[in-house]
Amino acid sequence: RTLNGQAHGRAWVLKSPYASCGRGISMTCDLRRLLNDASSQRAKGQQWNCAVQKYIERCLTLGPEGQKVDLRVWVLVLSWNPCVIFAHAGPYFRVASGAFVFKRGQNSRISHLTNRPQHEEENRIELEEFLERLEAEQPGGTELFWNKAWPGILDGVRLAVLSTQAAVVTDSEELRRKRKAPTLGPRCFELFGFDFALDRDLRPWLLEANVTPDMLPQSCLEEWAETATEGLLNIVIGVQSGEIKFPTTADLCAGDEQTES
Repeated sequence: RTLNGQAHGRAWVLKSPYASCGRGISMTCDLRRLLNDASSQRAKGQQWNCAVQKYIERCLTLGPEGQKVDLRVWVLVLSWNPCVIFAHAGPYFRVASGAFVFKRGQNSRISHLTNRPQHEEENRIELEEFLERLEAEQPGGTELFWNKAWPGILDGVRLAVLSTQAAVVTDSEELRRKRKAPTLGPRCFELFGFDFALDRDLRPWLLEANVTPDMLPQSCLEEWAETATEGLLNIVIGVQSGEIKFPTTADLCAGDEQTES
């Protein structure tokens, strides 16, 4: 049963808690099996401790064999109140080493999981190579990526950060009240790795947000990671030193008025 056949619309992915690098992930079209597997997940004395997501059955694939591809974008959060977020404009992509098939008894991990530890050879590529391969298979794909996929990715990042803002701010205020100099408060920042899947229409779907993402040492992306890290740190230093100024509320309102006029 292929995804475009009788299994269409019934594929799910289950993720075990506190796992990474593709460990503890399974895919199924069998609802009974899904419920049995989910109910058996235990962590910290709790049942049903897992994440279940709808599987993207019409995922974007790249030739020559039609391999599944997804992406990771680095996101820098400088402040939670107000939310100040920077997304690196050069995400990198992960390409499965096996052709994308979903048949009974043929659900190979190298066809469905793009995590590097699941593959024998390097499977990560930079933005430029991805766009070149996309354009070769879908003329106009580059423009579609920047006009459709990338804005959707940024929207997903914004919504994810805003959805946790209240909890983070509450914890921050609790810490601030316990300090001897409460006006100082936390002065930290956080780097996240946001993973997105892409479907055949280049619509992005948020998979997860990773704390302490892989910094890619001794990989084909090591130079990319060094450049990206330096750029992000320059933003942090610039903000703390006052060299980088954020627009005030009045500036933003004035900009909106000019746009409307």
